Amino acid sequence: MGVETAAAVAIGGTALKVYGDYQSAQAQAEAAKKNAESKRIMAFDVLKRADYNINETQKQGELFSAQQIGAYVKSGVELEGSVLLALEDTAYKVSQNMINQQREADSKAKALFMGADIDTQLSGDIGRAAIYQGIGTTMSAAGSVAGNFTSKSAAPPEPDTKDKGK
Repeated sequence: MGVETAAAVAIGGTALKVYGDYQSAQAQAEAAKKNAESKRIMAFDVLKRADYNINETQKQGELFSAQQIGAYVKSGVELEGSVLLALEDTAYKVSQNMINQQREADSKAKALFMGADIDTQLSGDIGRAAIYQGIGTTMSAAGSVAGNFTSKSAAPPEPDTKDKGK
């Protein structure tokens, strides 16, 4: 195989490697983008479910308080003193439960949003790395081909020993 043919094959192989590496990096970057979007959707879902659960907790708390008041009134107990303290305690517990639900949802959503931001950053980093890797591979191959080409063309010709002895 001649030097020019070898150089063409090396260049073609390098081009295919660079293209394959780039396509692979693009797929990884796209996967990171999709992961980021998925995490954002999950974060919004966590917050939406928390709103629903908090509203349900509030409704259940109000219903329980009404049932407590009804039971006290039915039994003839005056709504004063320790009875009022019991009603206030129930309302406080319900409100603390709602606050805790919101805090937990906010914490989960924040973690998901942070993960999404990291995945978005990763997607860009992968894309940039693919470009630099392609440039580096191309430069390395070009240097190798150039080195092989110059060493082959600069080498002194081998003596022709055929037919010299006859």
